[in-house]
Amino acid sequence: MRKLLGLGLAFGLITTASPAEGQLDGRLSAEPFVGYGFFGELSDSDVELEADLMLGGRVAYELAPQWSVFGTVQRSSPSVSGSIGPVEIEEGEIVVYHWSVGGEFSYVPRGGAEGMLPILIEAGIGQARYEDPFDFSDLAVNLGIASALQLSDFVAVRFGANDYISNYGESDFGVVNQVFVRVGAELSF
Repeated sequence: MRKLLGLGLAFGLITTASPAEGQLDGRLSAEPFVGYGFFGELSDSDVELEADLMLGGRVAYELAPQWSVFGTVQRSSPSVSGSIGPVEIEEGEIVVYHWSVGGEFSYVPRGGAEGMLPILIEAGIGQARYEDPFDFSDLAVNLGIASALQLSDFVAVRFGANDYISNYGESDFGVVNQVFVRVGAELSF
């Protein structure tokens, strides 16, 4: 029953998205990316997360030439050390997920130069999730700036930086900034 319901939902989305695309003339893009995350210390604890490699993906839909909506997810496994209350953590790893949905504004500087790189400003809301050895998640705000080098009508190299701002801990008093730089291959359809 679940499979039938899922297939029906997928078919419904495809058939309703086609007329909407004709009206809005939007483009769908997908971007696998690799990056590097700078984590720092988690508030409400003495836990330090080391900078580490990050893998992720992004999907966006262009609503207008300058506006898009996007969804992104990324995963990293930084080294962790320190203590949370009475629990001492010796060198180990923690799995950190970040995901968000939001909007993007694209600005291409004017001034007579053709082919200038666009300035892409994005903002979204999502979640920061920490797993192994402890399980915790919190609301996160994603602010970012990026650009893209268009190689063809359908392929671009996209690069940028994002800051995930969230609280950590039971009291939610501290703010955690985790900054990521990334590069990926954006494929447009």
